[in-house]
Amino acid sequence: MPRLPRWVKGRVALIGDAAHSMLPFLAQGAAQGIEDGATLVNELEKISKVEEIDQALVRYEKRRMRRVHTIQAGARSIGETWHLPDGDDQVERDIKMKAKEDHNPNKWSDNEFQHWLFGWNAFTD
Repeated sequence: MPRLPRWVKGRVALIGDAAHSMLPFLAQGAAQGIEDGATLVNELEKISKVEEIDQALVRYEKRRMRRVHTIQAGARSIGETWHLPDGDDQVERDIKMKAKEDHNPNKWSDNEFQHWLFGWNAFTD
């Protein structure tokens, strides 16, 4: 799924799957849409004039894009990791997953990644 270069044009902003479709391997499609909505509300609450809408939308895009791209990459990585064909790469993956270390190839078992994924706050981050 190709990344869009921008989600905002003028006073129009894309959110959720319209902005950033997700592979299902991190189960983050709906969650990221909700984060988008909360971030958008947070940015719009900061303005007092209609003329400031454009800049509020740009701030929304800037705050969300890097995080969403990281999550998209994580979902893609998990899909590739879980679907390795039998062979040396699959054996190496299984050994790493059994080690239960940080940076586990299975993002669901990577404590550092999980803290980052679920610890985000739309109003302060």
